Amino acid sequence: SPNQKEIWVLYSKLPFYDSDGKIIGTISYIMDVNDRITAENDLRNSEEKYRLLVDEVSDGFYIIDTQGVLTFANRALAKILGFEEPKDIIGRSFVEFLVPAEAEKQSEQYHIALASGIDTDLIFTEIIKKNGTHAILEIRPRLIFVDNKPTGFRGVVLDITEQKKAELQLQKYADELKSANEARDRFYSIIAHDLRGPFQSFLNVSEMCATEIDTLTREEIKTFATELNLALKRQYQLDRKSVV
Repeated sequence: SPNQKEIWVLYSKLPFYDSDGKIIGTISYIMDVNDRITAENDLRNSEEKYRLLVDEVSDGFYIIDTQGVLTFANRALAKILGFEEPKDIIGRSFVEFLVPAEAEKQSEQYHIALASGIDTDLIFTEIIKKNGTHAILEIRPRLIFVDNKPTGFRGVVLDITEQKKAELQLQKYADELKSANEARDRFYSIIAHDLRGPFQSFLNVSEMCATEIDTLTREEIKTFATELNLALKRQYQLDRKSVV
């Protein structure tokens, strides 16, 4: 009928014996488990949808237990670590991918966070990929709680290797520009010092000519003019060298 529907039940049948031990029938037990099976199927479908969604994102995603072992990883994290599939890294300790200098430090911070129940800050660390190359990672970890007790971490992982390379290159350019500016300032300082000598000669000769022109002889005027001419030639040669 239109009102009929299929449901899940738990069916159990046991033999029924008489006083002589012969089977004379069965005892059946039927239990309605439709809600439980439906909930389990819904959860399984939800988990599959979640897994597919997480696998589609470009950022790495992970879950680790209290021992630091990966219990879940998406495809992006596997790629970041240099592997093809999540199954290649699930079951392995995350710290084994870290460079030796980082492994002990990050392991210590991990256990401190578990003991205190306080999330760690943003983590920047260096790993060694499957092919032996190094990468810089940014990790955003969050504690997982079950019954108010921390049971592990989940988090997002970004490969920021190229970003760090760009930052280092920009810093290199900034340092080079600073050095160039300092060299330019030193050069201008030297030029300014070298210019003071000739200009002082100009001032001395011009001042003497201006204040004592009426008392100077023709030979004295010629001598001052010669000194002024030599000072101008020296200045001209200095200017040419500065331009070159």
